[in-house]
Amino acid sequence: MPISNRFRFQFIDNEEKEDLWVFRNKTTVKLDNIFTISKFKPYISDEFFISLKGDAQIRRNRLSVGFTHKLSNNVDTKIFYLLQTSKSSKNRWSDTDVFGFSLKFKF
Repeated sequence: MPISNRFRFQFIDNEEKEDLWVFRNKTTVKLDNIFTISKFKPYISDEFFISLKGDAQIRRNRLSVGFTHKLSNNVDTKIFYLLQTSKSSKNRWSDTDVFGFSLKFKF
């Protein structure tokens, strides 16, 4: 069960508001050792976003589950569901549901 973790520092250059630095951390677990449907390999991932301004709280979280499929050496596909939870400036949480499909070409 391969597990990967990556982190980023993101700079947001706002024109009308104060600029912002955000720390992002994403952990992905590939479940293809447990089961595979045809050639589709399942995964689950979670990414959280911490605003580095003031009290440094988690402001967003993304939970994603889906399947990847390698069509060829240069083409990958992904079908996924993503639940994004975001905290507004009024400290209220809101959810966004996303169903997606991606197609990646490698050169």
